[in-house]
Amino acid sequence: MTNSKGNGGRPYFKCGPCDQFLVFADARGNKPQRKTCRCGFSTKQIIGGKNTENYGQIIYVCRQGICGYYVPRVDDNTQRAIKIDPGLKSQLVELYII
Repeated sequence: MTNSKGNGGRPYFKCGPCDQFLVFADARGNKPQRKTCRCGFSTKQIIGGKNTENYGQIIYVCRQGICGYYVPRVDDNTQRAIKIDPGLKSQLVELYII
């Protein structure tokens, strides 16, 4: 199973009471040395979805899906959010970077 972001068939966690997606339950996008979220876990990188204001941007989220941490990754020089070219996205997914 596939989808436009390469997430088809990935395991994920969702909120029981509201039935909303929280975070993927695999190692893709995880790096222990990344910044930490509000609950103290390392964050993971994802790409903002189509129906969000951050579409195509790299986003840091809580690796455990607990605290709601959601911060766009920015370029160190310009402080602008980093947006991924659609052609590059599949390569980053294959490398487990996002």
